[in-house]
Amino acid sequence: MAAFGLGTIPALLAVALLDRKVLPSLTPYFKKFSTALVVILAMIFILRGLGLGIPYLSPNTATFYQEEAAAPACH
Repeated sequence: MAAFGLGTIPALLAVALLDRKVLPSLTPYFKKFSTALVVILAMIFILRGLGLGIPYLSPNTATFYQEEAAAPACH
């Protein structure tokens, strides 16, 4: 969890600094855009996690299970 937190700090810091640098007249648009972007990314990650087999979106689980089946048994 600590590594995850350290990995997300640059992205969160960039968004926070970018928000301050955007012109005040564009701030409402930036907030709407960033909110929409977060929602879209959340939906993509949820769909990837479900593994529904959607082309170009879902991970290729067939190779994962083949590699797992090829592992030597310990008994």
